[in-house]
Amino acid sequence: VDIAGASFAAIWEPDGYGDLVLTGHAGSEIGRVRFRGALSLSAPYFSADAPNDPGLPRDDVRRAGVVSMLFEPIVRGDATVGLLSVGWDRPVDGLDQPTAHAVALLASEAAVAIERADLLAGLSRMAETDELTGLANRRAWDETIRRAVGYARRTHRPLCVAVVDLDLFKAYNDAHGHQAGDRL
Repeated sequence: VDIAGASFAAIWEPDGYGDLVLTGHAGSEIGRVRFRGALSLSAPYFSADAPNDPGLPRDDVRRAGVVSMLFEPIVRGDATVGLLSVGWDRPVDGLDQPTAHAVALLASEAAVAIERADLLAGLSRMAETDELTGLANRRAWDETIRRAVGYARRTHRPLCVAVVDLDLFKAYNDAHGHQAGDRL
């Protein structure tokens, strides 16, 4: 916002249904703007007259009070994983190179931050699931049972726990091998 002299800057990420939704912003509140199909954007896009730009959601842009906008794709590998947008509540005829470069650099940093968050989420899932079955492991069990017991105590509701055990599983592994046990 400060670098561009803009009224807001925002990061938009896919919602899983084909729209981009706001996941972070700085500056003035821009309300609820939804972009459809914007992940096909592969290069920066600047609109000097955003409220009348046929490629933008005109009603949402007008409601947000935006006059000019810049969209910088957030790219990871060959895929656009989000957009960094910068908006002005006044007309901006064009972008100077330092602003364009700074926004491109910030979009690159956002890509790294998104990738890091995805990796951490993946590591967390890996730490809480059994690789073979995909079921929750003991670490996840301990956390889930702790929360469930706490909830049952707070709400005075009953708690039921079911455990499944395969009898003689070690003997099966010993007789048929660990790969057969894994398949079982």
